[in-house]
Amino acid sequence: DLPPCSAGINTPKQENEMYHQRSYGMGQMSGRAYITGDFKGVTDYLTVYDGSDTSGRILIGPEYPIPEKFAIPFNFTKGAVTVVIRTSGQDSSWEYVVNCPDWFSYSNLFILSK
Repeated sequence: DLPPCSAGINTPKQENEMYHQRSYGMGQMSGRAYITGDFKGVTDYLTVYDGSDTSGRILIGPEYPIPEKFAIPFNFTKGAVTVVIRTSGQDSSWEYVVNCPDWFSYSNLFILSK
């Protein structure tokens, strides 16, 4: 058995963080999940990999440009995903949440898009 899902935590950009990489256990080997967040008007670049490092299949990207709020679905198959954000400049300010499988609903998307 896999440990419980470690996603669901809001992850903000740290001061002077130009490259971000973090892995999340998804609590099950495969399924559908979403990444949601806000890049707050500055285009930064998102890549999500299948697995606990950057050697897995690319699920979102590579370096998908995101300037604003977003909710992007993905299908994972390795029990974990790895998020990489390349920040475009010092004035960037972003935050995101990798949501555990089955979390997403259209009512949550509506709240995020307000």
